[in-house]
Amino acid sequence: MDPYLKGGQIIIEDQKTASTLRNKGSFGTAGNNKEMVLDLMEGAYLLENGRLILRSSAKGRKMTFGTLLSLAVEEKKGFLPRFLVYRDLRNRGLIVHHAGGEDFTVYPRGGRPGGSGAEFWLRVFREDDQFTYRSLLIEARRRGDIRLRPLSAVVDSDWDITYYELKTEMDFMPPNLRREAPAISGDVALTGMEEGGSILWDGEKKRLHELYMIGTPLGDSLLLSREEERALTGNSEDVRNSTLVYRDLVGRGFYVRTGFKYGSDFRVYTEDPEKRHSSMLVHCASPDDTTTWMDLARSIRLCHSVNKRMVYGTVLTGGRKKTETVEYLNLEWVRL
Repeated sequence: MDPYLKGGQIIIEDQKTASTLRNKGSFGTAGNNKEMVLDLMEGAYLLENGRLILRSSAKGRKMTFGTLLSLAVEEKKGFLPRFLVYRDLRNRGLIVHHAGGEDFTVYPRGGRPGGSGAEFWLRVFREDDQFTYRSLLIEARRRGDIRLRPLSAVVDSDWDITYYELKTEMDFMPPNLRREAPAISGDVALTGMEEGGSILWDGEKKRLHELYMIGTPLGDSLLLSREEERALTGNSEDVRNSTLVYRDLVGRGFYVRTGFKYGSDFRVYTEDPEKRHSSMLVHCASPDDTTTWMDLARSIRLCHSVNKRMVYGTVLTGGRKKTETVEYLNLEWVRL
């Protein structure tokens, strides 16, 4: 008997067909009566590739790929972008299992369930989907906790797919180089500027610039940016996410300069900026700010072209004492 559609699933009673699909691609799951059960995504992929004959019911007519695809799109919201991602991964030789909702578990080439462990946990998005930085950070943490690399597959309006990997700071930050955060006393001569920032006239300028690469020398003075001034004076009247991220980065041992030239908040160096190029661009965002993949793609592509990491810094508040901690998320365009 040919495989047939029943209750939104595909039933395969022929043991030879079931065994072939199980051994060559790890398709399907066991049903209640020794039959194999395929979901609509597996069925559509196999039908398109000529590996399956499908009937509308046990004694019904044969179904074409187009008929099954139309049925699935009507019955299951978001089926088409998920199917296109599933199809692309399968065509690359990867084993893919549906993990509920928008998610897939993806096994490496040559791997299979019950043999090798999964490598990726993948979620499917459309290019205009909205989400928060907090949700991305939680996603990266959760998948990291179960030792799976978190991937996002973004399907654009032309139905092309772009893959991005999410990394928490444990994956990309260099070893902790904690040092005492720079500061200046209240009696140091500072001249504020209406445009923001200030001019430092005190002898501290040499120590601050040589040790931390803070400020821009101008004759016998040092020009401070807004963030540099806030960090140095400890002014809490206008503490923003960017100020807290700046302080944290400097405290980690990085050299931090403005990222305006690249359209970001900061460019970050692991070594003396006069000797090395910056390694990261950092964008500061509130955890509940919303964004889209279209917005993120602009920054990620720019970073890829200039050989830098695109890092998002956000300040989370938690615990009884409402402690503020800065956490970082790196998004990278990847080839599978």
